[in-house]
Amino acid sequence: MKEQELLEQLVNLARSLDFDVRFDCGSFQDGSCRLPQNDENPQDRNLVLLNRASSTVKKVATLSRALGDQPLEGIFLLPAVREAIERERRNSLHIGNENRPAERDFPAGEIEPDSTARESNSNCSGNIHHPSRGGQHG
Repeated sequence: MKEQELLEQLVNLARSLDFDVRFDCGSFQDGSCRLPQNDENPQDRNLVLLNRASSTVKKVATLSRALGDQPLEGIFLLPAVREAIERERRNSLHIGNENRPAERDFPAGEIEPDSTARESNSNCSGNIHHPSRGGQHG
């Protein structure tokens, strides 16, 4: 399976598990966090934030790592999808949490795109493929 197809499968799986998967530009690294409940959101939400400028391989690893904490035993997954998630589970066990991107709780509204980085990042301008929308947009 090509990396782009794998990314699309992981995005679809994450969204089916009520993850909020966002693609944005800015001066940030791909990562995930849990947004605690508040007046607008009656339950905790999982957020995966992917930088459009990141490689597909890095996006796949970030999504796989975020999904690795979920109980997936009763869900049919393509073998390549399950292997990507299992690979990230093994990697996180071997390297420990000190090298793992931070996953932490954020108060609602704390995460905002960096508009100055958007203008300066040439990889984030023009037509960019968004896997969940299947088309080009900028």
